[in-house]
Amino acid sequence: MSRGDLQHIALEEVDFLASFTAADVSGVLIGASPYNADTPAAEKTRSQQHVEEQIRELLTVILKEGIPLLATGVAFQVLAAYLGTGTCVRSSARSWAPSTCS
Repeated sequence: MSRGDLQHIALEEVDFLASFTAADVSGVLIGASPYNADTPAAEKTRSQQHVEEQIRELLTVILKEGIPLLATGVAFQVLAAYLGTGTCVRSSARSWAPSTCS
């Protein structure tokens, strides 16, 4: 695969799902977001709400069609919620304190 074979789409900038099909891709990587799905709903910006909704809609297609997926950050959190599981967050990067799981 060459760099020209890759496509970068910023979910907060476009609504591409209407034209997305499984035949368009050989895999999907969702990551690199400033958002945290654990942010209380009342504190989420419209942009974050839009991105999370786009991720959920994309996950519906990905899981239905069996498309290989790598989800990181907020996409992993949205995936965990979509599947009905929780995620864990360390209390700090250098702490041995127990993680907080939701």
